[in-house]
Parts: sequence; structure tokens; C-alpha cells
Amino acid sequence: LAPYATYNVRDMQQAGSTEKVNILVQWDKPKDKKTWRYKIEKNKRVETGSLNQEMGINPERELVECMQWAKDNYPAKHYMLVLWNHGAGVMDVKSAQEPTIQPWLHVPGMPTEEKRGILYDDSDHTFLDNQALQRALSKIKNNVLGKKLDILGMDACLMAMTEVAYQVKGSADYLVASQHLEPGNGWDYSGFLNPLVANPTLFNPKTLAQTIVLSYGNYYENRYSKCTQSAIDINKINNVRTTLNKVVRCLNKCRKLKRGKTNSMITQARNDVTEFYGKDYIDLYDFYDCVLNKAKRYRYNVLSGKTQKKKRRNYKFKIEINKLFRAASLAKKALDDAVVGNITGPSFPNAHGLSIYYPAYSIHYSYPKTSFARNSRWLKFIRRYS
Repeated sequence: LAPYATYNVRDMQQAGSTEKVNILVQWDKPKDKKTWRYKIEKNKRVETGSLNQEMGINPERELVECMQWAKDNYPAKHYMLVLWNHGAGVMDVKSAQEPTIQPWLHVPGMPTEEKRGILYDDSDHTFLDNQALQRALSKIKNNVLGKKLDILGMDACLMAMTEVAYQVKGSADYLVASQHLEPGNGWDYSGFLNPLVANPTLFNPKTLAQTIVLSYGNYYENRYSKCTQSAIDINKINNVRTTLNKVVRCLNKCRKLKRGKTNSMITQARNDVTEFYGKDYIDLYDFYDCVLNKAKRYRYNVLSGKTQKKKRRNYKFKIEINKLFRAASLAKKALDDAVVGNITGPSFPNAHGLSIYYPAYSIHYSYPKTSFARNSRWLKFIRRYS
């Protein structure tokens, strides 16, 4: 992907740093043993603070040190950290050689190679897994900045996930990422940096996150029909989890009353839902819609008359279906509140900005380690219905 890194840096140079905005890059180029650091100026990049040591030996430590360099030399009121590389969403790998299910950054026309973690290093065969990402961002918050990052960006594939946002919820306010694959060119850096450096007082973290999403959508409007990009208010992710738990609880109650109907309803919904590359990641909002679409035949309309009380079990099932509709309505509202920016290409009309892990078959061994799996009802649910 090195040529695309060069393309992105040149794109940043169209804007360049100003007295109010610093654009900084830490870059691991191929075939050298150096960590390159640059301040991006108008039409040029200025090397500053580069290290004569290989980048990629310890990604967790290097990420923290990168932010320390930025804070010490270019202190600011607001910070956005963008991770650029391949990506595989919430799933991690045991080794760099494990066969791939998802790549991070999609290069059209190129074959899929190894499965990627975060910040995968081709020469050192290292990467940053979800736990290391969480630790690094926590150190940045507590030991470097003394506050949360304003924006965590992931110029990468498949990272706009409920689980990813939950994993970093204590360390950043906004997440900008893609539900589906990103083309090799990645973000449209000049598209949002030009207006930012021209008048930074017009922006706050939320509006900048939204502008990144809009510029991405504008850039790929006639180039890539499968483009997706989201801005997520991470501070709302707890409510996404809470309302999801309530939906799962309602489905469990329905299953106790009518196992066959509930199983069929969920299976059909899973078959119909919007899937992203690899088919293990689905759109969470669309999943709620698909479940409700299958459940509506069982709904009890209280206004239309009374159900025979002697059919007690059927009556209770319909009541639980009504509760499911109420719970799903609240869950969809929680997603609407969390996703503050979302663009989709024509290939994904029902993508709403946040994915969730729901494998069609087996559950990846890394998933139970995630914070979301440990702190929600979702893992038990997908174990039952995958």
C-alpha cells in the first residue's frame, strides 16, 4: 500500500499546516529501518523528529510515543489521531500468517493476502490487536494528553463497528470509520483539510468528523458504488449496548414461548440483513428492521379486538412481540443518536453507519476477548443463532 500512502500525504500537502492547525505524519516506508516524521506544509513535507529505528517492532508503544512527540512539539487544544493501514474490523489474529477473512484497506484489482490486524507491518509481521489498541489509547489519554482524543479516525476497511467504538469508548469522543471496504485512495484529505485550515473557528470535533464523512462521500460519489463512511459519537455507545441487550432479552422471551417461530424469525432476518465484506459483519440498524419485518405477522393489535384467552401461550407470545417492537424502536433511536454522520453508496441503501459482528457460521476465537462481548448479551445470542 506504500504508493497510496504517498498519494495521501501529497493530498494533505494541498492544505498544509498553519498557525492554527498542524498536520503531522508518522510513516513507515518500505525497505528502510527508520521511523519517518513530517510536518505537512503547503506543497511540501518537512522532516522533523524522525527516528533512526524501525517502526513496527512494538506498535502499542510506538503509537503512544507518536502522540507524545505531537503533544510535546505541537501542543493544541484539540487532537485527531488517524490510523492508516489494512484492517479487519473487530477480529484479531494469533499470527501474521493466519489466512485472511477480511483485508483492512481494499485495493481494487489486487488479490487478498494475509488477514490483517490494526497497523499491520509487512516487514516486521506485527500488528495492533483490539486489546493493545485499547491500552495504547488509554495511555494517550491518561499519560500524554490528559484528556480524550477529540476524534479517532480509521482510514481503513470495516472499522465502523459497535464493538470497535465500545473498545475505545473511554479514550475518544468521536470515531470516523467505514463499515465496508475502502478503496486504495482512502480518505479525501484535502476535501476536509482545506476548509479546516482556511477557517478552523468554524469547526468543533463533531462538525469536523461530519465533514470528513461528507468529503469522503463526495469524492467517491461517481467512483465507488460501495462506499461507506460514518461519524460516531462514542459517548452514546453505552446506550447502543443497553438497548441492544433489551432487544436480545425480548427475543429470548419470545423463544421460550415459541421456539420454532422465533428461531425462524431470527434466521430469516439474518439472511436478509445488509452484510459487508466477508459476511460476518452486518448493519445493526438494518438487523432490527429485518427482525421486525419478520415479527410483524405475529404482532398483537390491541385495538382490533381480544385474543382468545384460552390460547394463552399464543397470546403471551404476541404480547412479547409487541414488547420487542418497543425495544427495537428504542434501539434504533439509540443508533440514530450515536451515528452523527453517515454516507453510503447505492450498493448499500440500508447501511446506517454501525456494524456488528454476527457470523453466519462459527465465532472467531478473538471475539470473546473484546470488551463488548464481555459486557453485553450479544455473544450468547450469536452463539445460539449462528
